[in-house]
Amino acid sequence: MAMKTIAVCGCSWSAVSQYPDYKNTHWSELIASAFNAELHNFAVGGVSNFVIRLQIDEVLKLNPDIVIISPTYPDRIEVPYNISKPENKNVTLSSIVNPSKKLDKDQNIKTSAIWDLEGKGYPGVKDYVTYFYLSEVKKKIDQWIIRDGIQQLKLKGIPVLLHPQILWDEEATVKQFFHGILDDIDIISKDQSLYYNIWDSDNGIDPGYHTTPKTQKEFAERLQKIINDIIIKL
Repeated sequence: MAMKTIAVCGCSWSAVSQYPDYKNTHWSELIASAFNAELHNFAVGGVSNFVIRLQIDEVLKLNPDIVIISPTYPDRIEVPYNISKPENKNVTLSSIVNPSKKLDKDQNIKTSAIWDLEGKGYPGVKDYVTYFYLSEVKKKIDQWIIRDGIQQLKLKGIPVLLHPQILWDEEATVKQFFHGILDDIDIISKDQSLYYNIWDSDNGIDPGYHTTPKTQKEFAERLQKIINDIIIKL
């Protein structure tokens, strides 16, 4: 099976750099190049797992040969953005404020870490955090949201490679959570992951994906081997 299209869902760790000097240095770009495949990277910095689930909806329409999904931190929530137009309640990927693009008049939702919103005095957030917000409940809900998206992809026959470390603490837990949905080969292990490295210390600039180009290359090489094994399995 040849890989003609590769899709990626996630936050900044999975998003390509917006800096021209770092073009084609992200792991997703390197993998697409290695397989001579078309890349559809929906990842955007700062988004929530709810938005990543909306990205998965776009992947379902695309029907790629494989999708790589990296859930994000569960403390990110969705809040109204265009408060002056409360009648605009459509919830689609295009309705979410995208920091990397010019704002659109139809965008009415933005995502942020709840602690950042609390510190900035966003209306109602302080009371919400004090009286209603439960971090472990939010984390569990986000896990269910991501599992639902992956289940929909598998029902459509789209191979999935999951990078779970930000949303799941224990490797055994995530494998149990996806039992019957994903095989062990479909889940990137902690040993295989290279996400948590410092940014490019040579010039003090974070490329946007928070790691060095060298780390991106190493991670891409590891993912290429995993994808080749998935191809064999198919």
